[in-house]
Amino acid sequence: MSYARRTLATLFVLAVIGIPFALINSGFGAIGTGTDETLHTLLRMSALLAISFLFLQIATGAFRPALRRLFSLRALQGAHTSFGIVGLVFVFAHFFLLTPSVAEHWSMLNHGFFVLGPIMLFFLLITISTALALRKKLPRLWNQLHLLNYSIFVIAVVHSLGIGTQTSLAAARAIWAAYLLIAVAGFAYRASSPEWRRRRSLSWVRVRAD
Repeated sequence: MSYARRTLATLFVLAVIGIPFALINSGFGAIGTGTDETLHTLLRMSALLAISFLFLQIATGAFRPALRRLFSLRALQGAHTSFGIVGLVFVFAHFFLLTPSVAEHWSMLNHGFFVLGPIMLFFLLITISTALALRKKLPRLWNQLHLLNYSIFVIAVVHSLGIGTQTSLAAARAIWAAYLLIAVAGFAYRASSPEWRRRRSLSWVRVRAD
């Protein structure tokens, strides 16, 4: 039974990663036909993949107690961190690809949704850097800042729904809505754990220090 569940979990991860390719679909035919067409396709692809990997980071973190019945803690932590780093790479790729036409996009798109992108990148840099550098040195700071991951994901989804090209599709909106519901459910699941709340209290840090 556990083997079947691990297989389903692995297939779920592969499906999440594959969804951006399905949403772009025929758009890949534009790659190589011209600089603008290629950049536009890669711009959309990097944004969709960023959302996918950020969602996987949220899911592996939020549902870790349940997933530990299927995978080792080391494997889960490695996957969680890797998903976050890959998500950050695609966010950077998205901003890099946007740079040549940032003025054009700014003039055409809703400014409120547009600025959510840089805000999300700033918070993502904070959480990734603390996870890599401060998790063991400053556990309370890391535990508190790690909660930003949920806000980052919500900001990313709102940014995508507000100005994304592919997210105007009904299928994409349904998938993004499902991701948000899973993220909310995951947060509620983790917050219901006494151990999870204890790790974010000052008393736990004092005990660890002693």
